[in-house]
Amino acid sequence: MEDKNLKMIKNETIPSDEMNLLREKFINDYSRKRGWNSKELTSTQMLEIVSQPEYSSASSESAAYRLLEQGANALILLGEEHDPELFDTLEHRDIPHLLLWTTKDPKDKHYITVNQSKAGQLAARHLLELGHQSFAFIGVPLLHNARAAARLAGVKKELKAAGISLASSAILEEDHRFSSGRTAVEAVLNRHPETTAIICTSDYHALGVLRGLHE
Repeated sequence: MEDKNLKMIKNETIPSDEMNLLREKFINDYSRKRGWNSKELTSTQMLEIVSQPEYSSASSESAAYRLLEQGANALILLGEEHDPELFDTLEHRDIPHLLLWTTKDPKDKHYITVNQSKAGQLAARHLLELGHQSFAFIGVPLLHNARAAARLAGVKKELKAAGISLASSAILEEDHRFSSGRTAVEAVLNRHPETTAIICTSDYHALGVLRGLHE
């Protein structure tokens, strides 16, 4: 697909062979780190069980119960939006648990987080400083995903401060997949051919967008 407004971006797109090497390096590095972690855990007679559900509280809770059935004796949960019954179960069984990427301070819970709204602001600010004025946003579905909503809110806040409004038709909610970003960029350019900057809230979407622009 061709678009004169995106020529500068397309010229900086990673060639397909380099992108393949990049993905391969990422997978190899991740596998090596996972292997090291598993070796360390084995030496201490511990077992690592990992589940990566889609971004929703319902799928996270389902995964959590499956992990408990498999004998997990500690859990890391994504976000704070979980059924109180899950927390009651963890408390009743005395299972240590940690919340990751919360959007607010969960009372009486241990958690680690980043400021999702601020992250959205920083992304938009960086592109504004590069001179962009026409934006689109590609992220995971916002329903039941406070983290995604907070990122979008941060982007909107920064753009509004610069006198720029992000059109609702320039906001695409897509599943967390490489192919989603690839198809979403075509939709963006069909709706808003003047777009010069696309903010993605996941690496999957960003790589898909790069692939779509390259093709």
